[in-house]
Amino acid sequence: MPDLSSGSQPDIASVGFADAVRAEHVLHTLAGAGVPDDAIASLRPALISALRESSDPDRALTSFSRWLEAVTSRLTHVQLLTANRAALEAFCTVCGASQALANILIRNPEYLEVIANPALRGTVVSASVMERSISDFVDPVQRPSQKIEAVRRFKRREFLRIGSRDLLGLADLESTVLDYSNLADACVEKCLQALRIELDCPDEALSVIGMGKHGGQELNYASDIDLMFVCDDAVEGSPQREVAKVQKLAEALVSSLSKESENGRLFRVDVRLRPEGRFGPLVRSLSSFAAYYESWAEPWEIQALLKARPAAGYKDLGSRFMTLIEAHTYRRSVTSDFLEAIRTNKVRMEDRGRLRGALNVKHSPGGIRDIEFIVQLHQLRIGGRNPRARTPNTLCGLSRLRELGVIPRSTAAELASDYSFLRTVEHRLQLVNEEQTQTIPANPLERRLLARRMNMVDEHEFDAAFAQRTSRVRAHFELLFLKDGQRSDALDVEWSGLLATADSVETASTISRKLASLGFEDPDRVVSSLRIAGIGNDYGSSHPDAQQILVQLTPLLLASCSDTPDADAAWSGIESLVAASPDSAAFYRSLLEGAELRERLCSLAASSPPLIRSLQHNLEWIDMLVSDEVVGGSEKTAERYVEDASERRLIHNGLGASPLLAGDGFVRGLAGFVRRERLRIGAREIWGEASARSTLRDLTHLSETVCTCLLERVCQSLASDPNSCAAARRMCLVGMGKLGGAEMSYQSDCDVLLVINDRDSDDQVLLESLAERFLAYGQDLRSQDAPIVLDARLRPEGRFGRLVRSVNEYADYYRESALTWELQALTKARPIAGSPDTGRTFMRAIHKVIYSEPLGAERRAQIQEMKRRIESERLRPEEAYTDLKLGHGGMSDIEFLAQTLQLEHGFSKPTVRCQGTVSALAELSRAGALESSDAQLLIRAYHLWGAVRNRLALAGAERPELVPAGAPGLRHIVPVVSGDGSGSADPVGTVQKLMRSVRTVVERVFYA
Repeated sequence: MPDLSSGSQPDIASVGFADAVRAEHVLHTLAGAGVPDDAIASLRPALISALRESSDPDRALTSFSRWLEAVTSRLTHVQLLTANRAALEAFCTVCGASQALANILIRNPEYLEVIANPALRGTVVSASVMERSISDFVDPVQRPSQKIEAVRRFKRREFLRIGSRDLLGLADLESTVLDYSNLADACVEKCLQALRIELDCPDEALSVIGMGKHGGQELNYASDIDLMFVCDDAVEGSPQREVAKVQKLAEALVSSLSKESENGRLFRVDVRLRPEGRFGPLVRSLSSFAAYYESWAEPWEIQALLKARPAAGYKDLGSRFMTLIEAHTYRRSVTSDFLEAIRTNKVRMEDRGRLRGALNVKHSPGGIRDIEFIVQLHQLRIGGRNPRARTPNTLCGLSRLRELGVIPRSTAAELASDYSFLRTVEHRLQLVNEEQTQTIPANPLERRLLARRMNMVDEHEFDAAFAQRTSRVRAHFELLFLKDGQRSDALDVEWSGLLATADSVETASTISRKLASLGFEDPDRVVSSLRIAGIGNDYGSSHPDAQQILVQLTPLLLASCSDTPDADAAWSGIESLVAASPDSAAFYRSLLEGAELRERLCSLAASSPPLIRSLQHNLEWIDMLVSDEVVGGSEKTAERYVEDASERRLIHNGLGASPLLAGDGFVRGLAGFVRRERLRIGAREIWGEASARSTLRDLTHLSETVCTCLLERVCQSLASDPNSCAAARRMCLVGMGKLGGAEMSYQSDCDVLLVINDRDSDDQVLLESLAERFLAYGQDLRSQDAPIVLDARLRPEGRFGRLVRSVNEYADYYRESALTWELQALTKARPIAGSPDTGRTFMRAIHKVIYSEPLGAERRAQIQEMKRRIESERLRPEEAYTDLKLGHGGMSDIEFLAQTLQLEHGFSKPTVRCQGTVSALAELSRAGALESSDAQLLIRAYHLWGAVRNRLALAGAERPELVPAGAPGLRHIVPVVSGDGSGSADPVGTVQKLMRSVRTVVERVFYA
């Protein structure tokens, strides 16, 4: 019999149990009831590892023990989790963070599949899909009371799914609250349907209006759902029994939603936001609502209507209700007394909160309420004139107020980040026992567990982050809510007079001082450009229309520039666009009338002078930058890129296509396509419309499309020679390096191999000619300022080797002659263009070579020696912890580690044969070849290094892989490093600390 206690003390001690003796006892009791000791001994290492990674190992182990007691086939489940380490880790993560979710699993052991099966975890479920899912679950039940019980069972399962996705890091805050709000809508609708049948009410009897966080589709796990009920005027005028029936329907709905049963409660319901609160009728007609809001509503009640949204019931009635309240909520003009009443109410709420004493994530200064009130005050103030400001969702409201120029871009970004952080804290508090709490625990141990649920080291890190976030929120709140929200007196000046006399030394000095206070480092240069724009120079005066518009635009434009990381670069960029415009007055007018355009162009100019230069030569692309392609869009798929290339006559895509562009027109057209797309991709990244990971994929898809266009061009050029054309069609382009790994950056070359499947030896001259023609097109693109570099030097024998080889020739070379580094490079190989059949054949052949056996000690030593040579020959000692590519803990470290482990384990674990570094690290972790904590650290660093390099490349840095030493360069990476979750004002220190952590893993795993 295995000795379960053998070697137990070290691993138990490393887990972090509060009671290690009890934990050891629980581990021993897992055996029995049909589960032999050796089965638990096999499970134990993975279980200990999973418990170590959980936020509360004691809670997770207890829940695991209770769940195992509840399953019907204990041995089968032990064996399943022993084999499926990812499922075990998911279980411990979820149950360690939430007793409420653990209880659902214990009550329904079969629900393990919800958190363990990626297909069932799924993604955010749209409202329509949620409605279909709950209907499939509930509709087969016949009795109305049992239907509502089925709704409760559905809700508990979905609660587990949504909460698990959140805790496992598979969903961000926006996705989580939307998912949960969609669940609430579906449950309310399904209960209403069942009760309508039971009470014999027509479908159009009632509309249910969601208020508060439910209305804003940002519901908490333990939040009440705030509801109001609307009936049609015709119902109110019906016989009394019909009115009573509708009232009874609303009462029954509230009761059904709130009632506790063996399957728990659906939702706590709060109906006090209705007119006259708890003293008013539960259901009102449209006319009754209109009369109340016209004559009796308090300012706070109007404010509450900002969150109103039809959530269930008769949709047409709900739409009419929204039309009715819009005029009361969003007024053309809002009195100062009205706004002051909103401010006074907030101060009163804070006074009540101070009496409670405890630190509260929602109500304390700098908490969630501060952000909500900032958004709502400005929506009330401008919503009547700007329909774009009208949205019940807080994060969406912040985004729209930023677009409208009401809240500065940097302020909006900070508030959005802080809101997401604070709401996540709120969720972590509530998920423990599904309790309505927002109180930060005073007990250090409880706060430490909260910190771990927030993926932080301890309570000290949490306290520092919480204090930093709430202090920042409070500062913004005091400026934007308690005060009038206007810019500083640097902008509150009479610009018409200043611009008219800007040639005077005294006026120029005044302007210069004000510009310096706004953050301009070279205010005299800005004064000079303002003088020329407003007055003119020796070559003539500016156009009167331009002068007039500039007077109105100047304070707004200066404010937009000052909100960027580099006010001077922002101003210079706008100045260059004005100079390129054939009608400066029209361009000024577009900036004056379009706050979002002004903010976006200033941000782009400050962050990327190279992209602004590209835009300067193609002003027609400005329309693209404010279109759905960029704003609120998504990364382009490879298929969409091909469609776009086809529309531009760069490639054929189906029958009846237009002829391809001919001659130099093709090269110019493709180069323009590349420049346009790189502008789109860069702008999306700078403006926060795309994540760093999305940018890598977008750049990869662009490079793949360019390669496809060039290969297609080669084939088209041979249309008159069927044999040559057929040979070209059999060719496949294989991506290597960053292209093969689908992790292209702005600076990445396109490393390629050219492969033919089956050919006669007589074809060699032809094939070499085709390959040379393909590479020559790449050179032509570079001459047109399209930064696409085709590089075939990774082929066998390097630049001295043949450009094209057959699959068998490649396989023979790699099997018999290749150096170890060449086999290592093949881990990134991936077909990207040309013949799919040739690509599949090539991949099968090379995988047989590189994964035919585990990496031996000799090969591993050769890889280590090559890495040491790279560090000694190419890495400058003083840049060991600032070179993000070659430095200690840089991208090269991570890539070498991942590729070495792939070569070691790919023989027995096919899932690790991934081309992408991040994908490889994730699969190596799932396969048990790399510790989960190590993989997470390496993935985080790899993403961050790529994001920093990309941001520096966009800024035009000569060496984007090098962390800048001074403020001009650092300002570009601060948002990236802070956005990684550090919140650090010391980006260099943050980067170096993370590099050292990565290097520790590399020395332990790679150099071991």
